[in-house]
Amino acid sequence: MGVRAPQWWIGFVCSEKYLLLRSYFTLSSGFNHEDVAVYMRRARIEAERELNSTAWRVNYCDIKFRQAITQSAKFSLYSLATKESDAHSQDATNQTFTLVGVYNSDMVAVKKLKIGKIDVTRQVLLELKTIRSMHHENLTGFLGACVDPGHLCLLYEYCKKGSLQDVLLNDSIKLDWTFKVSLLKDVAKGMTYIQHSELGCHGRLTSSNCVVDGKFNVKITDYGLPSFRPMDNNFADKEDGAHSELQKLMWVAPENIRQLKCMGGSKKGDVYSFGIIMDEVMTRSVPYDSHRAFLEVNEIIQKVCSNMTPPFRPELLDFDASEDYISLMKKCWAQDPEVRPTFENILKIINTFSGGKDVALVDRLLTRLEEYTSNLEDLVQERTQQLAQEKKKSELLLDEILPREVSEKLKQGLPVDPETYDMVTIYFSDIVGFTSLSAASSPLEVVALLNSLYSNFDSTIESFDVYKVETIGDAYMVVSGLPIRNGDNHVLNIARLALALLDVVARFIVPHKPDHKLQLRIGLHSGPVVAGVVGLKMPRYCLFGDTVNTASRMESNGAAQKIHISGDSKQLLDKLGHFQTELRGEVELKGKGSQVTYWLLREIDSVKSPNDGDSLKTANNKLNVSRESILKEKNQLTLDDSQSNKWTNEKANQNILTHSNDKHSSSIFTINVNTVSKTESLKDNSLKSNLMKQSKIFPAK
Repeated sequence: MGVRAPQWWIGFVCSEKYLLLRSYFTLSSGFNHEDVAVYMRRARIEAERELNSTAWRVNYCDIKFRQAITQSAKFSLYSLATKESDAHSQDATNQTFTLVGVYNSDMVAVKKLKIGKIDVTRQVLLELKTIRSMHHENLTGFLGACVDPGHLCLLYEYCKKGSLQDVLLNDSIKLDWTFKVSLLKDVAKGMTYIQHSELGCHGRLTSSNCVVDGKFNVKITDYGLPSFRPMDNNFADKEDGAHSELQKLMWVAPENIRQLKCMGGSKKGDVYSFGIIMDEVMTRSVPYDSHRAFLEVNEIIQKVCSNMTPPFRPELLDFDASEDYISLMKKCWAQDPEVRPTFENILKIINTFSGGKDVALVDRLLTRLEEYTSNLEDLVQERTQQLAQEKKKSELLLDEILPREVSEKLKQGLPVDPETYDMVTIYFSDIVGFTSLSAASSPLEVVALLNSLYSNFDSTIESFDVYKVETIGDAYMVVSGLPIRNGDNHVLNIARLALALLDVVARFIVPHKPDHKLQLRIGLHSGPVVAGVVGLKMPRYCLFGDTVNTASRMESNGAAQKIHISGDSKQLLDKLGHFQTELRGEVELKGKGSQVTYWLLREIDSVKSPNDGDSLKTANNKLNVSRESILKEKNQLTLDDSQSNKWTNEKANQNILTHSNDKHSSSIFTINVNTVSKTESLKDNSLKSNLMKQSKIFPAK
């Protein structure tokens, strides 16, 4: 079994430098020259075997792709390279999603390459071996590469929280000072490791190339493998180049842009990129966010590359950070690369931000989990309140669509069975001449007219015990007596509503035709119906039965600004009294034959309501006492004719006026003219005439 060389040793034995190393061992130690030669040969053979290993190679067919699904709608999985976007000022704020797949039962992030093909040369194998040997808690692990023509891609460790840029732009994640410092410390640690490795530098450090795992550890990705990058790096000269490529230059040091070293990068260039990330972390916005309102991306890059004094950098507006933090950030993006600190010094300065303590990973993890849990509780509470508000809105909307009693059953999951109602009154109306009015108006004007008119109608019916069934075009349908039965008051409510709506229409002004007067045609009918909920989507509370058809026929056979009522409704109104109607005569109704119908003219007096029983009894008792007192006083009249006339006139008028003021006296108080004419003491014909006139005000039943 061969001797396996350590990873750090392989790169040397694979190169010509192993000869120098062999000489060193031979001259400076007591080892036998032949023993050293054997060891070196075996080490080189093992290194060559590992170099030629294809363990990194991935078969494209073995990758099972799927779209990334994050824990929150606001979290995204930022692509390892920024996705191209068409918008300019908004590109960097738009969250994009990386391509996620499953390889060997593990979730992986897949970065597709924009190059034609890769020749697996010795240089490519050395780059792959180098990146496979890099392991650090703040670097994403490299899992392999696919070099199949047309399917070139790299596989990295998958971090489900998305990129650092996504976390910073997510307002639902609360980041305090300690949390921000911890994020920057992770980036500095990862970059320190990279700059001490064989790579030397990253070259493409951006906030989108820093990803966050489930424990809120920041890991640097998209490092190394220069042979897998596009060869044309001169993005600065591409005025019509891809906008996403110009976006990447926001983090590139100006000297690297000018020297066309965008993709190769440098150690000092990585420090400049870190300074831009420091600005992003504190402001929680994209780079140069305040400048993007009036400058295009290419204009910003040109200003950065120019030798302006002071240099063009992100504005420090409302910057909530310490002076040491701002000083470090300015040093990192200094125009002179030599002024920029190393990542070792950066890490030392960042440690002072947290009190000079390098907190252990477990402690930092627990702190982050506590902060995340607290943030999650606030987020759950906020979402719960939003859910309750949306539920309330939905319930209110359901109450508008269906009767409250029916909607309550639906909310409780109870069935709503069809129900028969023995007697209800239905109202139908439409606008006279609506067809010609619509033809002379634009569709928007028609909609505005109906919305304004029926909004007034809806406000009016709130004062009555009725339910609005529906509106179809210019037709308006209302019913009373369901779903809550109200005795005979259904006809009372509908009659009063019809009179009120006539008054509304008379005062209504057409928005686009102020001189045009609308006229309403109304029909009423009373009878039995069946009511129930129909449909699952957009459920409707519908009425069925011949009563609905008859009410519709009453409306269609009516006249402008008149209320056409059936004989059944007329009989119910007569029971209540005090609605003046007029016989129209026989009318031929489609499907019903000849029917005797009436016009409802007006309400001539108040009508007894269900709660008026006690008031009626009280009024009746008062009037009975008044009759007895009048008769008693009449029998005791012994005055002469002139005195009798004067006394009787005053007393009778006083009683009449007193009882006429009582709101219930009209239905129960009667003056018998024959009795008055027989009174011997009442000889004044003028008084008799006066009393007869007054008696017409209170007709006897």
